[in-house]
Amino acid sequence: MANENDSDEGRAVMPDYRGCVFAGSKDGKSYGFYLPDTVVDEAGNISLTDYVVLTGDEHMALMDGQGDGKRIVFHKGEKPTLEEPLPPSEEGLAEQIRRKRDGMIDEVEWRIQRYQQQTALGIATNDSEGVYEEILAYVQELRDITKQPGFPNEVVFPELAV
Repeated sequence: MANENDSDEGRAVMPDYRGCVFAGSKDGKSYGFYLPDTVVDEAGNISLTDYVVLTGDEHMALMDGQGDGKRIVFHKGEKPTLEEPLPPSEEGLAEQIRRKRDGMIDEVEWRIQRYQQQTALGIATNDSEGVYEEILAYVQELRDITKQPGFPNEVVFPELAV
């Protein structure tokens, strides 16, 4: 015979959040993802002011989308969605162009150094003086890219023919 104290009658059954992820906010301003053990106390109270429960698959789909370049957008009381990234600001675009320019300079810098070192040692150079001067002019064009009239929205990168 069952003991009267063994009955679940009258007691609320706590939901099983295993394998789930909460998408929500602790302060009503910043949103993020939370594992159940970080926001659900022993009594089943959830310490988020606004939240939705996601399955593990839903959470992974959002993470995969973010990995593919999409951005996760949180919505009050609704599940997060994936959206296209916002276009960069002019400052952000200028920084991207400068990084690309710096990488292009780095790709040929070794040839300049090799020519200078070979010349200093008085040994035959791999590049002719004309090629060396073309590379120097190319690097200078890259450095001047920020002086182009359309910078940073309309930029033409120089090409090195040698």
